[in-house]
Amino acid sequence: MKVVPFLLRVPGGAGSTFPETTPPGASAPAALSLGTSSAPVERHGLASAPWLALCPPGAVEVSSVRGPAVRSLPRGTAVVLTCDGPSSRRLLRRAARRGGLRIERELIVLPSTSRPVVVLDDEESAVRHFWSSYATVPPGMARGSVLASPLLSLARLMPWRWTGALAPGRVLVGSRR
Repeated sequence: MKVVPFLLRVPGGAGSTFPETTPPGASAPAALSLGTSSAPVERHGLASAPWLALCPPGAVEVSSVRGPAVRSLPRGTAVVLTCDGPSSRRLLRRAARRGGLRIERELIVLPSTSRPVVVLDDEESAVRHFWSSYATVPPGMARGSVLASPLLSLARLMPWRWTGALAPGRVLVGSRR
């Protein structure tokens, strides 16, 4: 099954009042499934962990990238690794490699996994769509807009991979080999 790069606005997330949306041309079932499963996961707890909508049902979430937690899981288990902080991309990839995971999807969570507002695939099309269509200076920010507008313009010009490298919130979806 083809996985569609996806941007998800978190309903009820920190500072968000928007419903979740699917990208243009993508059907909801394709965006809500991953791997061999085509059934969407239960919508329980999506305000605090919205990336679960993009994971296979029954996926095991591991928030600590250190320790033997992943290696102790049986083969074929769907695993979701989460991490906040600098170098989260590197930490999660290393944990996946050491834990014997096959990486299926990497997600960027803004501003962090503890207070998610936006979840997007670490794919060029999703990141560029985020910067061109969603990232904007908040209304009513008169004083800060003098600084925020040029920073936003600069962010749009930067290489798309920098968003995933600099964003502290990150989720890696994979399965145990």
